[in-house]
Amino acid sequence: MGLKIYTIGHSNIEPGEFIKRVKQFNIEVLVDVRSKPYSQYVPHFNKEKIEQLCANNEIKYLFLGDLLGGKPKDNSIYDKEEKVNYELLAKKDYFLAGIDRLLNLAKKYRICLMCSEGQPDECHRNRLLGPALEKIGIEALHILPDGTVVDSEQLKLEVNKGQLALF
Repeated sequence: MGLKIYTIGHSNIEPGEFIKRVKQFNIEVLVDVRSKPYSQYVPHFNKEKIEQLCANNEIKYLFLGDLLGGKPKDNSIYDKEEKVNYELLAKKDYFLAGIDRLLNLAKKYRICLMCSEGQPDECHRNRLLGPALEKIGIEALHILPDGTVVDSEQLKLEVNKGQLALF
């Protein structure tokens, strides 16, 4: 695969540490993929604050949570238990338009998708966005809370505790 897109979860880390991790990978554009770009627990990651933090560090900020968020407003993709059906969501026109925007961005910039969940295996960055990106030839690289990076295959192995899934 030629193109790569990084992902990161802000969790509850301090803004300075977050920017350090992003800069470590020479990220030029931070793409916010949170459906709701606000947090009552870590307000320094509210949209306006993270946008300013990025600007202060010469990183572009782009909000695409309306297209690529893991909890969209579209009620048709929720099941009876109110869980998102990622398979159905991945086929929606708005989601595909968001993926197309990522493809175009990745051709010009080094980008990183940001959500709130620290661990990618528990987040739509891995469960929804990673597979959608790989389908169009973009490698998803996940920045872990400790600052290391794993690709989707390594993440699957880690989730399965080193054992290959049979099904």
